[in-house]
Amino acid sequence: MVNAVRVLMAAVGIGYTIAIDDNEQDGMGNVFMLEGLSDRWFARGVRKACGFQLTKDLENEKKCLVEQEEEMNRNDYADEHDSDEDSMFEEGDLEGF
Repeated sequence: MVNAVRVLMAAVGIGYTIAIDDNEQDGMGNVFMLEGLSDRWFARGVRKACGFQLTKDLENEKKCLVEQEEEMNRNDYADEHDSDEDSMFEEGDLEGF
């Protein structure tokens, strides 16, 4: 089933390696970025849909969730500070710029 997914992706021009045992590694081609820089969620999802997981999949999924939460917190922090800077100016203060 994993090879069927790889063939489907190859049919649209996406080369992608999906590990099927613990000795292999997931890898993506250079055409499209299907996932983040450090997480292989696409390959995990394919394996899960095919009815199996590698021993490292659960650990990597937990790490991914922590990274996503940290990124959301960074974005929320940046958004809060951006809105603080925007509120320093009252309407009409920037007229003529």
